[in-house]
Amino acid sequence: MGIYVGIADAHGIESFIGLDALNASSLLTDRKKNKGNALSQVLFLRAQCNRHRHAVAYRVELDSENAVRIGELIEGERFKDALVLLKQAAKNIKLGQHMENSWALIPNDILDPWWTDSDDPSRFIGTTRKKKAKK
Repeated sequence: MGIYVGIADAHGIESFIGLDALNASSLLTDRKKNKGNALSQVLFLRAQCNRHRHAVAYRVELDSENAVRIGELIEGERFKDALVLLKQAAKNIKLGQHMENSWALIPNDILDPWWTDSDDPSRFIGTTRKKKAKK
């Protein structure tokens, strides 16, 4: 089992960082008890800045087989599939403060208020009208 930390949001896994147990033992714990952990603070701050996308800072334990598969999914830009697998395979999940509800909702593109389907040409203002042909 390895320990992995990162950020996930409405669009899937944003970051996935493998750590050894000694370095990760205090990640994503109570901020009053964990004043000096720079990585956990950066992850939490980054997630807090993107709460509109239901961003969540996480710390999980994973077996190496699933960790490799998640890495492959991320490399293939299948971020939502990677998050689904992470949530299914993870043990001892710890989340940033007040992020449990978002964890239950993600991945789901619709949760991002700024998201538009990139394959939909009407996402740009003015493209829903057909142009008149020039004579």
